[in-house]
Amino acid sequence: MKGLTMNEFYNSLYYGADIDFSYNGIFYHINAGIDDKSTYGIIVYECSRHPDECQLNYCEIYSDSFQNRNDGIDRFLDSKIFSGRSFYDIEPQVEITYS
Repeated sequence: MKGLTMNEFYNSLYYGADIDFSYNGIFYHINAGIDDKSTYGIIVYECSRHPDECQLNYCEIYSDSFQNRNDGIDRFLDSKIFSGRSFYDIEPQVEITYS
């Protein structure tokens, strides 16, 4: 991964963050944090352009809430939402554009 170490990425998810990255020519936006009901959640959007630009295609590809952050992050990282691959699978080719 370019831009963050895996440990930094995990910590960003754990403590709550907006993270933008690209992989294989596609941009993604991750929103992680605690909602008003004190529930931790992760939402991932797939974008046709960098998330700061006007979007032609912007769709939610993952959304989940958890009581235990570590279990939730692990479940997200293992989910095969990136063209049938998990974040662990694509991590070497990920370029962080915002964190």
